[in-house]
Amino acid sequence: MRYTLIKLLVFCPIRQREIWELELGRTLKREEFGYVIRLSPEDHKTGSATGLSREFLLPEVLTATLDEWLNVWRVRVTTNYQLVFISLGSKRHSELIGQPLLE
Repeated sequence: MRYTLIKLLVFCPIRQREIWELELGRTLKREEFGYVIRLSPEDHKTGSATGLSREFLLPEVLTATLDEWLNVWRVRVTTNYQLVFISLGSKRHSELIGQPLLE
């Protein structure tokens, strides 16, 4: 997951909060040509002031990485939501596994 997050930050001008709140099927969508991030005005920092949406077509180099994260690894953690990135916990804090990432 860390590799996917770093790669996303390198190739996409997106804020941390926007990453934490990415939801599969709502703000992150898989199209035939790759992934698209579509943020409504409520989903990003300046949206309330501008009323504008933001859209990012993610570079092809991210497609295989996101496919692997979402289809191989993310599906192994059962949650009640479709957040793309979740806490993986640790040996000391296994109760955090599957929880939303915190600010």
